[in-house]
Amino acid sequence: MPAHKEYYNPGLSVAIIVIGDNAGKAVNHFKNVVWPKTIKKLFSPDYININYVADMSTSDKDMKNMDVIFIVAEFDKDDVHKQIVVSLNCFNELSKNERPLVIGIEVNPFNTLEKIRDLYKHVLPCLDSLLVTVGKYDFSYQRASESLNMVLGLLGAPNIVGFDFSDVKFQLSKAGITLLGVGVSAGTRATLRNATEQIISSFPLEVYQRDTICIIANFKASIDGRKLVQEMSDAVESIENAIPLDPYSIIGGSIEADLGDTKQAYLIISII
Repeated sequence: MPAHKEYYNPGLSVAIIVIGDNAGKAVNHFKNVVWPKTIKKLFSPDYININYVADMSTSDKDMKNMDVIFIVAEFDKDDVHKQIVVSLNCFNELSKNERPLVIGIEVNPFNTLEKIRDLYKHVLPCLDSLLVTVGKYDFSYQRASESLNMVLGLLGAPNIVGFDFSDVKFQLSKAGITLLGVGVSAGTRATLRNATEQIISSFPLEVYQRDTICIIANFKASIDGRKLVQEMSDAVESIENAIPLDPYSIIGGSIEADLGDTKQAYLIISII
């Protein structure tokens, strides 16, 4: 066990709430394919305790005891947001600091940003953040699975340059509509900057026509610590050239030996 484990929160309780068939596919893919690989990289396999919940079927007491609640759904369906509003009423008497972090994971890849913005403004104010993954996937549910994996990986994976749960909660609790981008650069000439620029070019054009800020950037590579920090600095420069960084943005980087000559970048941007 890594020596630094003692400095971390003793553990996080996470609820993943599944609403609808497509959400069920996304969470099953996450649970059976993606998460078993990720959990091996956490500083402790017991640090994140995940509770899978079907259609908001859990008690108010259980909900209040969670650190993070993910709601995986197609949010443009009327029955979905009615369930969410009713079920999250139990948080009304809690202060912002006492509330769990509530993140919506959008499953429908065909919703436009304009439609998602309208949903968030008029229907989903009870969510701290509504996260949409940008990128090419064979199946739409893989997008939602990647979103879950990305955020939970941020919370539980040890970083050489890193952050903890309170940092992530601070950013996502005020993020509103957020886009997650994933970039991969492979080969002997791979760089984190190349992976980052892939993400920047994959975001819809309308992102750059609005007030947008980068709130979280995370990088992974199989290189020594000094080289990692140098490449991260170069990648962050490419972000700043395209998207303003939030003054309190969090940036992390980890060494993963199994990546070989592949380098990965993850960006979460908030659309104001």
